[in-house]
Amino acid sequence: MKKKSDTDASSLVERHRRELAHHDLSHAAGDGCSFVYSTHPTYPIFQDLLKSLAAQTGEEILEYGCGTGWSTSELASLPIRLQAFDISTEAVTQARDRLCAAPRNAQYEVKQMVAEKLEFPDGHFDAAVGFAILHHLDLKLALPEMARILRPNGRALFAEPLGSNAAINFYRRRTPEYRTADERPLNLQEFIAQASPWFTIDYRAYYLTALVPLVLGAVLPARLVGSLLRPTVALDRALFRLFPWTQKYAWYVLLTMRARTT
Repeated sequence: MKKKSDTDASSLVERHRRELAHHDLSHAAGDGCSFVYSTHPTYPIFQDLLKSLAAQTGEEILEYGCGTGWSTSELASLPIRLQAFDISTEAVTQARDRLCAAPRNAQYEVKQMVAEKLEFPDGHFDAAVGFAILHHLDLKLALPEMARILRPNGRALFAEPLGSNAAINFYRRRTPEYRTADERPLNLQEFIAQASPWFTIDYRAYYLTALVPLVLGAVLPARLVGSLLRPTVALDRALFRLFPWTQKYAWYVLLTMRARTT
């Protein structure tokens, strides 16, 4: 009879195999995306992540799920020591090529690796960052592993999609080609409970009423969608401030996590 640990290990290997195949194929094909991204709505979230990172000169930073390196090239503009990794062979190749061509201040290295078993010593990094990666991971393994490689009170900043909005979930079901079989958008409260043994967590939500102009991007020009985004983004900020419970219905959340010291 198979032990549960053997079954879990086999399941994780299969999960990694599916993720690797999907992302190698999508990156090789040009990483096409939905019309929802035509105005680059998640880029301001990444800019907020960079501001929150506030990296100091020489800090050791680990980027999870670097993809083809668009985020890595911006992190590499900072005067830091940067390690980046991705599960996809194709992504790592493209990220390395992009970084070779980009201006950079960081000392950097890009590796192929999985988040559930990192090839770094304990307490090595000042911070970990990632964009839309945690919801691809086996969190019961990835979270303690992240806590292991961070220094005491080290920080982790991750922008992630949420899974509590029925309209967004309907769209996801209609567009499975943009997703992997194993990814699961985060349930905010469940994630906080799961991560709390290792991290204290704060968060900021993005896109609720502002989802309407993004959907209209299917029929409206990007310029007009952009003009409609500004007031709805401002409305969302007010809604999230006045009615915090509405944040769980947002599209994205920026998680600011601190590794517990005990």
